[in-house]
Amino acid sequence: MAAPERIHLLCPQCVEGIDVMVYRSIDNQLPDVVNQTISGALFKYRCPYCGRKDRLEYDLSFYDSENNVWIQVVHEEAQIPDYVRALNMSSAHMGLRVRIVHDIHELREKLMAFVMGRDDRILEIYKYIAKSQFQSQNPGFILTREPFYAGSTETGDEVITFHGRGGKNQLIPLDESYYQLLRHEFSARISMEPKRYVYDSAWADSFAAGIS
Repeated sequence: MAAPERIHLLCPQCVEGIDVMVYRSIDNQLPDVVNQTISGALFKYRCPYCGRKDRLEYDLSFYDSENNVWIQVVHEEAQIPDYVRALNMSSAHMGLRVRIVHDIHELREKLMAFVMGRDDRILEIYKYIAKSQFQSQNPGFILTREPFYAGSTETGDEVITFHGRGGKNQLIPLDESYYQLLRHEFSARISMEPKRYVYDSAWADSFAAGIS
């Protein structure tokens, strides 16, 4: 794991200058790093002047040898093609499940999926369908972001969270039988697609359009 980097920023609330630690490159050698990443604790900070608690957002790479995964966080959409070209030209990630995500929120979700033994591509399709069904059944519920998958290694519980306006969230348990149905139906088709690293809601939307 690369050494943490100290950066200086202004507190959004009191505008005082504070120093925080960021991790540009993370691997699972750091004790409890997987759990801290999934929970978001690794990216939280507290302003020593006003007490405001917040979460950092920045580009980073995450390597988890136990789950055979390498995830790159790239916030600027325009930079993703450069990362894709670099990945295609390198053999350093051969044999790994490589993903590019847009923010730390997605990093947490992808990592949880791999820890729980899920295929994140099938989960994206699952969320796409679940979102459509949820919106048709709850027309007055205004979604503020894409549905979010979360799980617990302790209890085995898995849910899809629908984030609503005003902090009104709804959690729907993951339907194991339906997940397996989607996996059986689409795994082979997905494997035949051109090699890619971004599997998100936009990909699920285009995938669904291609099979409709």
